[in-house]
Amino acid sequence: MNIVRLVAILLITPALLFAQDPDFSQQYATPLNLNPALAGNFNGTYRVGGMYRDAWRAASPVPIATYVFNGEYRFQLGPDKKNNDYGAAGLKFFSDRTSIIEHNTNAISALFAFHKSLSDYSRQYLSIGFEVGITQKNINYENLNFEDEYNGINGFQGFTTEELQANNFGYGDYSMGLNYFSEINKKNDLSVGVTAKHLSNPNVSFWRASDSQDPDLEKVNRLGILLGLQAVTRHQLSYAVSIHPRIIGKYQGGAFAQIFGGSTVRYDFNNFNNSAVHAGLFARVASTEGSFGLAHVVPFFGFEVNNMLMGISYDININDALMNSQGVGVLEFSVSYTGEVEEDSAWCPEF
Repeated sequence: MNIVRLVAILLITPALLFAQDPDFSQQYATPLNLNPALAGNFNGTYRVGGMYRDAWRAASPVPIATYVFNGEYRFQLGPDKKNNDYGAAGLKFFSDRTSIIEHNTNAISALFAFHKSLSDYSRQYLSIGFEVGITQKNINYENLNFEDEYNGINGFQGFTTEELQANNFGYGDYSMGLNYFSEINKKNDLSVGVTAKHLSNPNVSFWRASDSQDPDLEKVNRLGILLGLQAVTRHQLSYAVSIHPRIIGKYQGGAFAQIFGGSTVRYDFNNFNNSAVHAGLFARVASTEGSFGLAHVVPFFGFEVNNMLMGISYDININDALMNSQGVGVLEFSVSYTGEVEEDSAWCPEF
Protein backbone atom coordinates (compact mmCIF):
# COMPACT_ATOMS: atom_id res chain seq x y z
CA MET A 1 0.00 0.00 0.00
CA ASN A 2 1.51 3.37 -0.99
CA ILE A 3 1.60 6.43 1.23
CA VAL A 4 -1.23 8.26 -0.54
CA ARG A 5 -3.63 5.33 -0.14
CA LEU A 6 -2.62 4.85 3.49
CA VAL A 7 -3.22 8.51 4.34
CA ALA A 8 -6.53 8.38 2.49
CA ILE A 9 -7.68 5.54 4.70
CA LEU A 10 -6.58 7.35 7.86
CA LEU A 11 -7.92 10.80 7.00
CA ILE A 12 -10.46 10.78 4.20
CA THR A 13 -12.62 7.74 5.03
CA PRO A 14 -12.43 7.42 8.83
CA ALA A 15 -16.11 6.65 9.30
CA LEU A 16 -15.87 3.41 7.34
CA LEU A 17 -14.06 1.77 10.21
CA PHE A 18 -14.32 1.99 13.97
CA ALA A 19 -11.05 2.85 15.68
CA GLN A 20 -9.69 0.06 17.84
CA ASP A 21 -7.41 -0.26 20.83
CA PRO A 22 -4.02 -1.97 20.39
CA ASP A 23 -4.06 -5.55 21.63
CA PHE A 24 -1.29 -6.69 23.93
CA SER A 25 -0.52 -10.37 24.38
CA GLN A 26 1.05 -9.99 27.84
CA GLN A 27 -2.10 -8.28 29.02
CA TYR A 28 -1.61 -8.90 32.74
CA ALA A 29 1.90 -7.44 32.51
CA THR A 30 0.14 -4.07 32.04
CA PRO A 31 -2.94 -4.60 34.25
CA LEU A 32 -3.87 -0.91 34.29
CA ASN A 33 -4.38 -1.13 30.53
CA LEU A 34 -6.62 -4.18 30.95
CA ASN A 35 -8.95 -3.14 33.76
CA PRO A 36 -8.75 -0.13 36.14
CA ALA A 37 -10.06 -2.37 38.95
CA LEU A 38 -6.69 -4.18 38.86
CA ALA A 39 -4.90 -1.08 40.15
CA GLY A 40 -3.37 -2.11 43.47
CA ASN A 41 -4.34 -5.74 42.88
CA PHE A 42 -0.95 -7.17 43.87
CA ASN A 43 1.05 -8.29 46.87
CA GLY A 44 3.13 -5.31 47.97
CA THR A 45 3.08 -1.57 48.52
CA TYR A 46 3.98 -0.29 45.06
CA ARG A 47 4.51 -1.64 41.56
CA VAL A 48 6.12 -0.09 38.50
CA GLY A 49 6.41 -1.56 35.03
CA GLY A 50 6.44 -1.07 31.31
CA MET A 51 6.08 -2.78 27.96
CA TYR A 52 7.48 -2.30 24.48
CA ARG A 53 5.60 -3.63 21.46
CA ASP A 54 7.19 -3.86 17.99
CA ALA A 55 4.79 -4.54 15.11
CA TRP A 56 4.92 -4.95 11.31
CA ARG A 57 8.73 -4.99 11.13
CA ALA A 58 8.72 -7.43 8.19
CA ALA A 59 6.08 -5.47 6.26
CA SER A 60 7.39 -1.94 6.79
CA PRO A 61 10.83 -0.28 6.81
CA VAL A 62 9.82 1.41 10.05
CA PRO A 63 7.79 -0.72 12.53
CA ILE A 64 4.89 0.48 14.62
CA ALA A 65 6.25 1.01 18.13
CA THR A 66 4.02 1.04 21.21
CA TYR A 67 5.14 1.89 24.74
CA VAL A 68 3.29 1.59 28.04
CA PHE A 69 4.61 2.75 31.43
CA ASN A 70 2.63 2.49 34.65
CA GLY A 71 3.00 2.86 38.39
CA GLU A 72 0.71 1.96 41.30
CA TYR A 73 0.60 2.54 45.02
CA ARG A 74 -1.54 0.44 47.37
CA PHE A 75 -2.55 1.56 50.87
CA GLN A 76 -4.65 0.21 53.71
CA LEU A 77 -7.89 2.01 54.49
CA GLY A 78 -8.63 2.98 58.09
CA PRO A 79 -6.41 2.99 61.18
CA ASP A 80 -7.43 -0.52 62.26
CA LYS A 81 -4.78 -3.02 61.12
CA LYS A 82 -7.44 -5.74 61.19
CA ASN A 83 -9.26 -3.92 58.40
CA ASN A 84 -8.44 -5.77 55.17
CA ASP A 85 -9.86 -3.12 52.83
CA TYR A 86 -7.40 -1.40 50.50
CA GLY A 87 -7.29 1.57 48.19
CA ALA A 88 -4.95 2.19 45.29
CA ALA A 89 -3.88 4.97 42.95
CA GLY A 90 -2.05 4.58 39.68
CA LEU A 91 -0.64 6.50 36.74
CA LYS A 92 -0.35 5.20 33.15
CA PHE A 93 1.38 6.60 30.08
CA PHE A 94 0.73 5.16 26.62
CA SER A 95 2.41 6.01 23.30
CA ASP A 96 1.80 4.50 19.87
CA ARG A 97 4.04 5.68 17.01
CA THR A 98 3.65 4.84 13.34
CA SER A 99 6.88 6.38 12.13
CA ILE A 100 6.48 5.74 8.40
CA ILE A 101 3.75 8.41 8.26
CA GLU A 102 4.38 9.87 11.75
CA HIS A 103 0.86 9.13 12.98
CA ASN A 104 1.25 9.26 16.77
CA THR A 105 -1.04 8.72 19.75
CA ASN A 106 -0.06 9.70 23.30
CA ALA A 107 -2.22 9.26 26.38
CA ILE A 108 -1.82 9.80 30.10
CA SER A 109 -4.36 8.76 32.72
CA ALA A 110 -4.89 8.49 36.46
CA LEU A 111 -6.52 5.42 38.02
CA PHE A 112 -8.19 4.85 41.37
CA ALA A 113 -9.43 1.59 42.84
CA PHE A 114 -11.11 0.33 46.01
CA HIS A 115 -10.68 -3.29 47.15
CA LYS A 116 -13.36 -4.47 49.58
CA SER A 117 -12.60 -7.56 51.65
CA LEU A 118 -15.54 -9.97 51.63
CA SER A 119 -14.32 -12.32 54.36
CA ASP A 120 -12.39 -12.18 57.61
CA TYR A 121 -11.21 -15.76 57.20
CA SER A 122 -10.14 -16.02 53.55
CA ARG A 123 -8.77 -13.79 50.82
CA GLN A 124 -11.82 -12.60 48.92
CA TYR A 125 -12.00 -9.16 47.38
CA LEU A 126 -14.46 -7.22 45.27
CA SER A 127 -12.68 -4.37 43.49
CA ILE A 128 -13.96 -1.34 41.61
CA GLY A 129 -11.75 0.99 39.61
CA PHE A 130 -12.00 4.21 37.61
CA GLU A 131 -9.73 5.77 35.00
CA VAL A 132 -9.64 9.39 33.82
CA GLY A 133 -7.29 10.40 31.04
CA ILE A 134 -6.34 12.70 28.19
CA THR A 135 -5.36 11.46 24.73
CA GLN A 136 -3.54 13.45 22.05
CA LYS A 137 -3.26 12.42 18.37
CA ASN A 138 -1.15 13.99 15.63
CA ILE A 139 0.15 13.35 12.15
CA ASN A 140 3.01 14.98 10.19
CA TYR A 141 2.19 16.04 6.62
CA GLU A 142 5.68 17.28 5.73
CA ASN A 143 7.05 13.95 4.56
CA LEU A 144 3.97 12.99 2.53
CA ASN A 145 3.74 13.35 -1.26
CA PHE A 146 0.54 13.77 -3.24
CA GLU A 147 -0.31 13.24 -6.90
CA ASP A 148 -0.49 16.95 -7.78
CA GLU A 149 3.08 17.43 -6.54
CA TYR A 150 4.57 15.02 -9.09
CA ASN A 151 6.45 16.80 -11.87
CA GLY A 152 5.75 14.00 -14.34
CA ILE A 153 9.41 13.09 -14.78
CA ASN A 154 11.50 12.30 -11.76
CA GLY A 155 10.12 13.57 -8.47
CA PHE A 156 7.69 15.53 -6.34
CA GLN A 157 7.90 19.32 -6.34
CA GLY A 158 5.84 22.30 -5.31
CA PHE A 159 2.86 22.28 -2.94
CA THR A 160 -0.26 20.17 -2.83
CA THR A 161 -3.73 21.60 -3.20
CA GLU A 162 -5.21 18.80 -1.08
CA GLU A 163 -7.45 20.03 1.73
CA LEU A 164 -5.45 18.93 4.76
CA GLN A 165 -6.91 19.23 8.22
CA ALA A 166 -5.35 20.34 11.51
CA ASN A 167 -2.76 17.69 12.34
CA ASN A 168 -3.19 17.68 16.12
CA PHE A 169 -6.09 17.31 18.55
CA GLY A 170 -6.91 15.88 21.98
CA TYR A 171 -9.87 14.47 23.88
CA GLY A 172 -10.85 13.22 27.32
CA ASP A 173 -11.36 9.53 28.00
CA TYR A 174 -12.98 7.58 30.84
CA SER A 175 -13.14 3.93 31.88
CA MET A 176 -14.33 1.80 34.79
CA GLY A 177 -14.12 -1.81 35.84
CA LEU A 178 -15.00 -4.46 38.41
CA ASN A 179 -12.97 -7.46 39.55
CA TYR A 180 -13.58 -10.35 41.94
CA PHE A 181 -10.75 -12.36 43.49
CA SER A 182 -11.06 -15.45 45.67
CA GLU A 183 -8.34 -17.61 47.14
CA ILE A 184 -10.32 -20.85 47.15
CA ASN A 185 -7.61 -22.65 49.07
CA LYS A 186 -3.81 -22.59 49.27
CA LYS A 187 -3.52 -24.31 45.89
CA ASN A 188 -6.27 -22.65 43.89
CA ASP A 189 -7.58 -19.14 43.31
CA LEU A 190 -9.80 -17.34 40.82
CA SER A 191 -9.95 -13.82 39.43
CA VAL A 192 -12.82 -12.57 37.22
CA GLY A 193 -13.35 -9.03 35.97
CA VAL A 194 -15.39 -6.86 33.62
CA THR A 195 -14.50 -3.48 32.20
CA ALA A 196 -16.00 -0.70 30.07
CA LYS A 197 -13.50 1.60 28.36
CA HIS A 198 -13.92 4.83 26.36
CA LEU A 199 -17.23 5.67 28.01
CA SER A 200 -17.25 9.11 26.37
CA ASN A 201 -17.15 7.38 22.94
CA PRO A 202 -14.85 10.12 21.59
CA ASN A 203 -14.64 11.23 17.97
CA VAL A 204 -11.08 10.49 16.79
CA SER A 205 -11.34 11.76 13.20
CA PHE A 206 -8.81 14.33 11.99
CA TRP A 207 -11.68 15.83 9.94
CA ARG A 208 -13.73 16.55 13.07
CA ALA A 209 -13.34 20.35 12.77
CA SER A 210 -13.50 20.59 8.97
CA ASP A 211 -15.68 23.35 7.53
CA SER A 212 -15.92 21.56 4.18
CA GLN A 213 -19.39 21.45 2.64
CA ASP A 214 -18.72 18.20 0.80
CA PRO A 215 -21.79 16.01 1.58
CA ASP A 216 -19.74 12.87 1.03
CA LEU A 217 -17.17 13.82 3.65
CA GLU A 218 -17.65 11.96 6.93
CA LYS A 219 -16.38 13.95 9.90
CA VAL A 220 -17.07 11.41 12.66
CA ASN A 221 -15.07 8.33 13.61
CA ARG A 222 -16.13 7.14 17.05
CA LEU A 223 -13.58 5.16 19.04
CA GLY A 224 -16.35 2.89 20.26
CA ILE A 225 -17.05 1.74 23.81
CA LEU A 226 -14.98 -1.34 24.59
CA LEU A 227 -16.57 -4.03 26.77
CA GLY A 228 -14.20 -6.59 28.22
CA LEU A 229 -14.32 -9.76 30.29
CA GLN A 230 -11.27 -11.46 31.81
CA ALA A 231 -10.86 -14.57 33.93
CA VAL A 232 -7.76 -16.34 35.21
CA THR A 233 -7.20 -19.18 37.66
CA ARG A 234 -4.15 -20.58 39.46
CA HIS A 235 -3.73 -24.27 40.17
CA GLN A 236 -0.76 -25.39 42.27
CA LEU A 237 0.16 -28.81 40.92
CA SER A 238 3.15 -29.35 43.20
CA TYR A 239 5.45 -27.39 45.45
CA ALA A 240 7.34 -26.04 42.43
CA VAL A 241 4.84 -26.13 39.55
CA SER A 242 1.62 -24.17 38.98
CA ILE A 243 -0.51 -23.48 35.91
CA HIS A 244 -2.39 -20.27 35.13
CA PRO A 245 -5.16 -20.70 32.52
CA ARG A 246 -6.82 -17.49 31.37
CA ILE A 247 -9.30 -16.10 28.88
CA ILE A 248 -9.99 -12.53 27.81
CA GLY A 249 -12.89 -11.38 25.65
CA LYS A 250 -13.37 -7.97 24.03
CA TYR A 251 -16.15 -6.35 22.07
CA GLN A 252 -15.73 -2.81 20.74
CA GLY A 253 -17.94 -0.40 18.89
CA GLY A 254 -20.21 -3.01 17.38
CA ALA A 255 -17.54 -3.75 14.76
CA PHE A 256 -14.80 -5.73 16.45
CA ALA A 257 -14.66 -8.73 18.77
CA GLN A 258 -11.97 -11.11 19.91
CA ILE A 259 -11.23 -13.91 22.37
CA PHE A 260 -7.73 -14.39 23.71
CA GLY A 261 -6.96 -17.53 25.71
CA GLY A 262 -4.27 -19.94 26.81
CA SER A 263 -2.17 -20.78 29.82
CA THR A 264 1.23 -20.27 31.39
CA VAL A 265 3.19 -22.73 33.53
CA ARG A 266 5.33 -21.44 36.39
CA TYR A 267 8.28 -23.41 37.77
CA ASP A 268 9.73 -22.27 41.09
CA PHE A 269 13.43 -22.97 41.66
CA ASN A 270 12.86 -23.94 45.29
CA ASN A 271 13.17 -20.31 46.39
CA PHE A 272 16.70 -20.00 44.96
CA ASN A 273 17.00 -16.19 44.96
CA ASN A 274 13.20 -16.21 44.85
CA SER A 275 13.45 -17.09 41.16
CA ALA A 276 11.08 -18.87 38.75
CA VAL A 277 10.51 -19.32 35.04
CA HIS A 278 7.25 -18.97 33.12
CA ALA A 279 6.32 -20.46 29.76
CA GLY A 280 3.03 -20.41 27.91
CA LEU A 281 1.08 -20.57 24.68
CA PHE A 282 -1.91 -18.42 23.71
CA ALA A 283 -4.23 -17.99 20.75
CA ARG A 284 -6.26 -15.01 19.58
CA VAL A 285 -9.55 -15.55 17.74
CA ALA A 286 -10.91 -12.38 16.14
CA SER A 287 -13.80 -11.28 13.95
CA THR A 288 -12.89 -11.02 10.27
CA GLU A 289 -15.47 -9.89 7.72
CA GLY A 290 -18.34 -10.96 9.95
CA SER A 291 -16.95 -14.33 10.99
CA PHE A 292 -14.60 -15.57 13.69
CA GLY A 293 -11.26 -17.11 12.83
CA LEU A 294 -7.88 -17.90 14.34
CA ALA A 295 -5.76 -14.75 13.95
CA HIS A 296 -2.63 -15.24 16.08
CA VAL A 297 -0.70 -17.87 18.00
CA VAL A 298 1.50 -16.48 20.76
CA PRO A 299 4.36 -18.36 22.45
CA PHE A 300 5.60 -16.75 25.67
CA PHE A 301 8.58 -17.00 28.03
CA GLY A 302 9.18 -15.15 31.29
CA PHE A 303 11.67 -15.00 34.13
CA GLU A 304 11.15 -14.00 37.74
CA VAL A 305 13.84 -13.06 40.25
CA ASN A 306 13.14 -11.56 43.67
CA ASN A 307 10.33 -9.07 43.01
CA MET A 308 11.03 -8.46 39.31
CA LEU A 309 9.20 -10.03 36.36
CA MET A 310 10.50 -9.99 32.78
CA GLY A 311 8.65 -11.44 29.81
CA ILE A 312 8.93 -11.80 26.05
CA SER A 313 6.29 -12.96 23.56
CA TYR A 314 5.85 -13.12 19.79
CA ASP A 315 2.52 -12.92 17.96
CA ILE A 316 2.54 -15.16 14.91
CA ASN A 317 -0.01 -13.88 12.41
CA ILE A 318 -1.59 -17.03 11.00
CA ASN A 319 -2.69 -15.61 7.63
CA ASP A 320 0.63 -13.93 6.91
CA ALA A 321 2.60 -16.93 8.11
CA LEU A 322 0.77 -19.11 5.56
CA MET A 323 1.34 -16.69 2.68
CA ASN A 324 4.70 -15.21 3.59
CA SER A 325 7.67 -17.14 4.94
CA GLN A 326 8.82 -14.04 6.82
CA GLY A 327 5.43 -13.52 8.41
CA VAL A 328 4.24 -10.28 9.99
CA GLY A 329 4.67 -10.83 13.70
CA VAL A 330 4.53 -8.69 16.81
CA LEU A 331 7.26 -8.78 19.44
CA GLU A 332 6.61 -7.71 23.04
CA PHE A 333 8.95 -7.13 25.99
CA SER A 334 7.67 -6.46 29.51
CA VAL A 335 9.21 -5.76 32.90
CA SER A 336 7.68 -4.98 36.28
CA TYR A 337 8.92 -4.58 39.83
CA THR A 338 6.92 -4.88 43.06
CA GLY A 339 8.22 -3.19 46.21
CA GLU A 340 7.79 -3.88 49.93
CA VAL A 341 6.30 -7.34 49.60
CA GLU A 342 5.10 -8.61 52.97
CA GLU A 343 3.11 -11.75 52.19
CA ASP A 344 3.98 -15.04 50.52
CA SER A 345 0.94 -15.37 48.27
CA ALA A 346 0.16 -13.00 45.42
CA TRP A 347 -3.39 -12.09 44.45
CA CYS A 348 -2.82 -10.85 40.93
CA PRO A 349 -2.02 -13.00 37.86
CA GLU A 350 1.30 -12.42 36.11
CA PHE A 351 1.90 -11.52 32.46
